Amino acid sequence: MSKKRKQQEQAPPPKKKKNGALKFFLFIIVAGAIGGGAYVFLNEQTDPSLQQAINYYNHLQNKNFDQAVAMFDQNMFKQYSKEEWQKILQEKNETAKGIAGYKINLITRLKDSQNEKRVIYATVQYGDSTRYEQVHFLKSGEQFKVLDYLMKGKESNVDRNTVLN
Repeated sequence: MSKKRKQQEQAPPPKKKKNGALKFFLFIIVAGAIGGGAYVFLNEQTDPSLQQAINYYNHLQNKNFDQAVAMFDQNMFKQYSKEEWQKILQEKNETAKGIAGYKINLITRLKDSQNEKRVIYATVQYGDSTRYEQVHFLKSGEQFKVLDYLMKGKESNVDRNTVLN
């Protein structure tokens, strides 16, 4: 009997599953965070305004100013005509020595009962400097149109007199 008693005394006590609920709760939190992050990332990648911003900067980079201006909302033509906008974009491009590349940094979504708007923040590498720009898009029908184009100058001052609507 003494051998049995020694074996029973030396055997480790059975483990209790106290942490099961805590582990399940942590699993739900981690899975939710991963799923939410994936949703935000994938949703931003499929945002139609992102494709419009890429098209807009491609037109500017390729010096297709008429196609860039064709992406403008009608409100942009209250200040300048189509031809004047083409000339403004061309002069800005020539002054900055052309666009060498660009990167879309952030998309901000704004929506109310009547309008859906996106603000695209981009870093643009021009021949003479790197500049930070904003392009405001307004949903017009099924697609986004350029509502406002904010190009900061080489000195990082906003040139609202000639570029913004």
